[in-house]
Amino acid sequence: MGQKLSKFLSVRANKFVVLTLLFWVFIALFADILATDQPLYIKYKGNSWFPAFSALYDSDRIESFKIYPEDKSYSTLDFENTDWKQLDCEFVIWSLIPWHKDKPDVYNRDFVGPFDVQKTKSKDGNMEVSP
Repeated sequence: MGQKLSKFLSVRANKFVVLTLLFWVFIALFADILATDQPLYIKYKGNSWFPAFSALYDSDRIESFKIYPEDKSYSTLDFENTDWKQLDCEFVIWSLIPWHKDKPDVYNRDFVGPFDVQKTKSKDGNMEVSP
């Protein structure tokens, strides 16, 4: 088996086919992480989370965390329903493709192309135009 595989991979075109197949397998396995509206990593009020990864095994996750340790008050963060772009976070890493199958882009639904002017909502609630 080892000789047949090495002989198969000795042909340059076969290497290209194997690498292409591995690329598409990678895309298929990690599609939910590559295209999501949740951040890959977020640091919010001193707490760090990986919402895109946790959505793979627990999409209805609700996290409780301390906001102010001195007065022992708690807040909750619903991973599925939180508008992540409106949070005043300390640091965030977004996915390559911001997309969710159940949440359409309501600001650009009139057939706006990927290189056209896009409308977005700022943190203060005003509509902005992005280049």
